[in-house]
Amino acid sequence: MTGVDVASLATSARKAGYRVYATDYFGDQDLKRLCHESRSIVKQMPGRDCGQLSIDFNPKALLQLTRELLKNNEIDAASLSSGLDDSLDVLFELNDMIPILGNHPSVIEKVRDKMTFFRSSNV
Repeated sequence: MTGVDVASLATSARKAGYRVYATDYFGDQDLKRLCHESRSIVKQMPGRDCGQLSIDFNPKALLQLTRELLKNNEIDAASLSSGLDDSLDVLFELNDMIPILGNHPSVIEKVRDKMTFFRSSNV
């Protein structure tokens, strides 16, 4: 699983009996405890600020962290959390590395194009 904050998604997957691997921004201890292995953009340290999400978050960094996890682990699929919605190039590349559960990036691309989406809907 990958996204800005995947702890709740990891909790659900773990409770369902899955072996959990994750890449995220925050890297908090809860996530580390839930995962077989995880990688995070922020390196949490006691008494130290975790930065500013709006400045420090980079979707391509999650892609690189996912590559690192895949080097030594056999992972069947990726589940998305928030943070990659507007990074279609990253979603397509991620899906090439490991299948994304749920909507294919091409579906996300169509839905994110509001003009096309609302023109073709019956709302």
